[in-house]
Amino acid sequence: MKLIAIMSIIFCMISVSFSQTIDFQNPVANSDNVFSLLSNPAGLGTNRGFQMMYANGYDENDFTKIYTFVFNAEHFGFAYQQNKEGGIDFSRYSLGTGWKLNRLLKMGFSYSWNSMGNLADGLSMGLLFRPLKSISLGFTGNFLNDPKKNNPDYQAGISFRPFGNRTTISADAFFSDEINSDYFKNVEWRLNLETEPLDGVLLKGTYDEDYIGIGLGLAFKFGLMGSFNSFNSDNNLERGSAYIQTSSQYFRSFADVPKPRNVHFVLRGSVIEQNRGWGIFASRKLTIYQFGKIIEKLQNDENVSGIVLEIDGLSAGYAKIQELTGILYNFKGSGKEVIVYAEYLNTRQYLLAAEANKIFLHPAGHLNLTGIQFTSMFVKGTLDKLGIVAELEHIKEYKTASDMFTRDSMSHYQREVINSFADQFYADILDEISLKRNINKDSLKVLINNAPYLAEEAKDLGLIDEYFYRDELKSYFDENENSNNLISYSSYNLLKPYEYDWEVKPNEKIAIVFATGMIMSGENSNEFYIGQTMGDNTIAGAIKTARENSNIKAIILRIDSGGGVAFASEVIWREVALTTSGENKKLVIVSMSDVAASGGYFIASPADEIFANPATTTGSIGIYSGKVNLKGLFEKLGIKFQHIKRGENAGMNSYTRGYTEKERERMIHTMESGYDRFVSRVAEGRDMTIEEVNEIGRGRIWTGKQGVEKGIVDKLGGLFDAIEAAEQKAGIQEDEEYSILMLPKYGFVWPLGSSDFVMDSKILAQLPEEMQQLIYYGYKFKSFENEPYLYLMPYDLIIE
Repeated sequence: MKLIAIMSIIFCMISVSFSQTIDFQNPVANSDNVFSLLSNPAGLGTNRGFQMMYANGYDENDFTKIYTFVFNAEHFGFAYQQNKEGGIDFSRYSLGTGWKLNRLLKMGFSYSWNSMGNLADGLSMGLLFRPLKSISLGFTGNFLNDPKKNNPDYQAGISFRPFGNRTTISADAFFSDEINSDYFKNVEWRLNLETEPLDGVLLKGTYDEDYIGIGLGLAFKFGLMGSFNSFNSDNNLERGSAYIQTSSQYFRSFADVPKPRNVHFVLRGSVIEQNRGWGIFASRKLTIYQFGKIIEKLQNDENVSGIVLEIDGLSAGYAKIQELTGILYNFKGSGKEVIVYAEYLNTRQYLLAAEANKIFLHPAGHLNLTGIQFTSMFVKGTLDKLGIVAELEHIKEYKTASDMFTRDSMSHYQREVINSFADQFYADILDEISLKRNINKDSLKVLINNAPYLAEEAKDLGLIDEYFYRDELKSYFDENENSNNLISYSSYNLLKPYEYDWEVKPNEKIAIVFATGMIMSGENSNEFYIGQTMGDNTIAGAIKTARENSNIKAIILRIDSGGGVAFASEVIWREVALTTSGENKKLVIVSMSDVAASGGYFIASPADEIFANPATTTGSIGIYSGKVNLKGLFEKLGIKFQHIKRGENAGMNSYTRGYTEKERERMIHTMESGYDRFVSRVAEGRDMTIEEVNEIGRGRIWTGKQGVEKGIVDKLGGLFDAIEAAEQKAGIQEDEEYSILMLPKYGFVWPLGSSDFVMDSKILAQLPEEMQQLIYYGYKFKSFENEPYLYLMPYDLIIE
């Protein structure tokens, strides 16, 4: 209703008076082009970018003084028409707008006024309904605002395309009666045929009781010119018009021979899963899905021969790097070239760059291929000096989350796990780089041990192919390919092809639910310095929405979370379980990003199938709980507390004292119950025994590759592999068109309403990474102070 109200306020038009202005005889059901404003304003609901058209009328003797100018921008249009023939000085002005009401229906409104004041004009409206790509229905009503002066005129039409988008057959009916509004007494019909037998060659023919019309047009890349002629029953030229049109979207052209080109795309900053919210204050970072669709678009464009991927401060976990690499691998598989350019490359960035056919570095840049380092922080010594005691307990030996606060070095169990991660990551890095750069593994190890390298050294060692300045990129292609062959992605994206098919947005058949951040109770949010959180209400609601949508055939749960609150994890788990085995059962496939561990794995366990990247961190089937006892710190500061309580265990979670033995007993009992619940949920979801889950559980984290071996992950693959599996399992045909429903939905982001402003602040960014981690854990503890126990990863892996 809001949309209709807004459109009603915006004044627009569509009424064509045959005697006063040029009649282009455009079918009402096939008006989604530059003629929309003069035929059916609902056609402005199809975004054609920017279009301009100028037309000049003529008769059998000469050009007349009848002119038309039309300008359309996005969903709005303006037209100016003038007639200075035979002593007449007549001008008409028109404004219009059109919008989508849903995936099949568009509505438009228009308003026109004229300089003479006594001719038919006023408010009009139009509808376009396209249930199929081959059928379109149109309707317009003119002179709606002043029925006393001019009874409304109506036009209804149908267009269909039996042989695709090159041929359109239309029939229109005109209903008009100025005397008694008996519209069906005098109905006029018009038939129309439009065809494009060759690229850019346009033919048009119309027929009604009074006239036969013939038109010819020629399309160039960004323009179109043509004429339309109307002949009377004596086969004499009654009137005609010549027109020229420009467009920001390029046409099929009879003279165009497109040159293959390389597209320059900058991969900068963080790569995330989903942007939360919209508006000028919202964070607009590149997502994995967006990158995949961009590369797919370039892959399918026959005018694109390759991409130049500039890596500029790329920040992503190793699992996301593997997904980006897989996307480039598929692009190369189509026979197109990938070139990477960078000023600087570290190990994980180089892992992505190695997928390219060629790697170029800035002459003053360097290659920091030094390997990987896993860092664990221990702050017990600091806490001891402050008089703080971390009273934390964990269930099972690998759930070592508390070690950071209770130990001053790695335990045997933590060291065992991190060594297994380091071994796999390093082996994978060696495998990938040696294969793609054709370097012997032993030689590669030596190169890594002697890094970093200057650009010149890296080239001599075969780690890169060339080095030159950024402004010399174009020169490289001028010398090696066709001239003017390199185009930026932003410029390429502006060069949109004119969409000839009638736009019928297909049904949403797959939903992707992005479950990212620390799991908390309530709604998704951005917490100070913790970053994005996953609210149980938000994610459970999104899963329920997808389950109850009758069009959705499969749900992909995309997880990037190390867990969090156990109760909130249970709420989300319940919705996943209801979806895979409840009344409205639907396919659920989990796609794991960098992390899907502890609570993140808990919510994944009921899924029908689980995908993970080789470097994904998963597992961590375990539990821990506790509090920080600040009594010693308060004493150092001279702060004292006195308590009056009723109930022996009152104040159990107070920071001013430690646990009593009885309180600790009860806490451990609660934790053991929570661990048993976790194990049983996994056993049920993965069709394993309690003993089998216990064997691979015990709080231990696994890589995605190890997860497949242990049976807690089904297949290795990224988000697009999960989408492909969903298509196959849900029975969606390979050539079937459908759209994807992205959940959760977010609204407008207000200034200072998001902690992105805090998280990205320059002050915090200047702190050492270790200090940032310390602050992060402080806020983490504060967030969990009232929770009985947590399904949370044993530690965050800092990989350098």
